[in-house]
Amino acid sequence: MPPVELHWQQAELNEEAAHSAREQFPDWAVTMCFYAVIHYVESHAIKARGKLDDLIGNRSNRHSQRREYVHNLAYRLREKDLIDAYEFVEDSSHKARYLTSIDKTAREHYANLGCDNVFEDLEYIRDLFKDLMHGT
Repeated sequence: MPPVELHWQQAELNEEAAHSAREQFPDWAVTMCFYAVIHYVESHAIKARGKLDDLIGNRSNRHSQRREYVHNLAYRLREKDLIDAYEFVEDSSHKARYLTSIDKTAREHYANLGCDNVFEDLEYIRDLFKDLMHGT
């Protein structure tokens, strides 16, 4: 399977897993949402010009590369919401994995707070990239 389709398929699988975990394991659902976003970005980057390294240079941190790619794309498209959505999902995942700025378990935190905003941003990112991939 070509890398573009492979990353897109993995994104869809991660998104499906996130939906399955949403009620019982909201902390992991949030993390899976971010991993879905990663693969949607990678899929677009590969289709655009090969891979992230070719687009913005070879950096040691893949998360920084993706973040820079998303920022550059958002500015080019005049789509600031893409930056906000990407950063929110990334920050939420970081919080779920490392307990950043929370004083309880991530599961408790997202059970109380909910994760609807994370899923909404994931859907926005997916739909935007889907449109870009199909030239609409």
